[in-house]
Amino acid sequence: MKLVRVKINNILSIEDAEVTFDDTGLMLVKGWDHDSGRANGAGKTALFNAITFALFDKIPRKVTATEILRRGSKSGSVELELEVGGDRLMVRRSRPKGVAFFKGGEALPISQEEWESKIRLNYVQFTKIAYCTQGAADRFLSTNDADKKKFLLQLLDLDGFTAAKKFADDNVKALSTTVEAHRAKIAAIDSKIDAYSESFVDETTINYHITLCNQSIADMTTQLVEQQAVTKPDLSKYQKLEDDVSTKRSEIAKIKARREFLHDQYRRLGAKNTAFQGSDTCGSCGSRIDTTTAKAAHQRQMEERLHELASLKSQIDECDNALLKEKQINDLYSKIKDKKREESRDFEVASLKIAELQPKIAMKLQEVKNLNLKLQNNSELQSKINVLTGSRIKLVDLISGTQSQIELYKTVSAMYSPTGAQAYILDSVIENFNDSVQEYVKLLWSNVSYELLSYKENVAGDVSAKFSERLIMDGKEVSIGSLSGGEYRALSLCVDFALIDVMEKQFSIYVSPIILDEPFDGLDGEGRELIIELLGKIAESRHVIVIDHASEVKSMFSKTLMVEKRNGISSINLEA
Repeated sequence: MKLVRVKINNILSIEDAEVTFDDTGLMLVKGWDHDSGRANGAGKTALFNAITFALFDKIPRKVTATEILRRGSKSGSVELELEVGGDRLMVRRSRPKGVAFFKGGEALPISQEEWESKIRLNYVQFTKIAYCTQGAADRFLSTNDADKKKFLLQLLDLDGFTAAKKFADDNVKALSTTVEAHRAKIAAIDSKIDAYSESFVDETTINYHITLCNQSIADMTTQLVEQQAVTKPDLSKYQKLEDDVSTKRSEIAKIKARREFLHDQYRRLGAKNTAFQGSDTCGSCGSRIDTTTAKAAHQRQMEERLHELASLKSQIDECDNALLKEKQINDLYSKIKDKKREESRDFEVASLKIAELQPKIAMKLQEVKNLNLKLQNNSELQSKINVLTGSRIKLVDLISGTQSQIELYKTVSAMYSPTGAQAYILDSVIENFNDSVQEYVKLLWSNVSYELLSYKENVAGDVSAKFSERLIMDGKEVSIGSLSGGEYRALSLCVDFALIDVMEKQFSIYVSPIILDEPFDGLDGEGRELIIELLGKIAESRHVIVIDHASEVKSMFSKTLMVEKRNGISSINLEA
């Protein structure tokens, strides 16, 4: 990223200003506050804070959205042109309207995140390699080993690795909890399946019993149908026969009485006739019969009695003939009674059999129903088991998928761990850094070397995965604190420029200009000469801007920007 031009309106103390940046060379930015009569407070830093604001919507010091505006102003803006990879880009950031991005004069509908991706630089990286704010000249060298590592991680945008590892570890933990929850559910499902399985009945045995019951029901039903075919006898049909028999028996009784009567008449008449045959006396009057006429009349009377006897005999014979049917009638009556009893008995037996069969059939039907309920319960249990099994399979699949995710996150965690990709990148960066910083150090000293180490060795010779640094002077390892102020500041700049080289060479992040805020503060003439010598070397390949108020360094720069403040308003002009 190379800054080309910046135009500022009502931002911080600057009312209106426009600055164009060169490709290479040294530029001095100095200032004077006419209101206070001092070099400080003129607004030199405001120029570069405005640039930072345009790029990232923030500045190195805390201000509110309204405090970024020049006092008394209701709106302000910064318009910044830059080049990235041959593309001409521009950002116009204002308050209160917002921000607009452009490429080749055409609007870019992108977010701030996408903008930072396009310029290949974020705020942290910019403030660590491009803009060295006041008092931060030794921001790397002065830190402890742990902070040096943190500095590099932030510079390389690798502090996201820590967040990524935490994200991965959190997901491993959360997913592991999920797996345990799934396993608990599976255990509960297995328990239910076991309980349902224990409630299962042997369907083969049940079906065998159902077959037996159905056969028994069929047999008893056949018997029932047979018994139900035995209908209640119609005894009315026998009543007429009985009535007929009764009538005939009455007639026979009459015939018997008449026969007795006739037989008695026959006996008496016969006795009379016998007596009449041997007598010559009139049976009527008792007179002797002595005349022929009387005898003839007597003979006629006897003949009439014989005829009467014959008639009675005939009637008696008719009665006897009629009485011959009595046995038949009695036999018929007995048969009728027997038939009635037989039919009634068969119906009663059938009724008793029906009464016996019906509850037995009902019991067998209930037994079949109960057995079918057991089979139905089996089916319901199987359905429940099938549902549970389906849920179990899904849970197993979920566990499998979750385990795969866990393994993936574990891999990510290992990748982003301090011993993973982070360590690999840091080792590569440190190697390139050491090569670059040594080149800068050699520009200043022939007897000095400085290097970063990704490990630390204690007095016992044990090595740990910690950052450390090594400064060699005249062949001996010395502490950083043994350097003079000028040497320390010069070494610090060597480190900064080496970091810039690493970002450019390893990550294709080019930054120009490099902005240094008061790097000479507190240094003597010798120290300043060291810094100027180093900056001159750097300025051969890129633009370097130094913010400083020391007039004695002005001659060392090819260009000077003068920032002046009057009545609280800063103006920027290029000095001849």
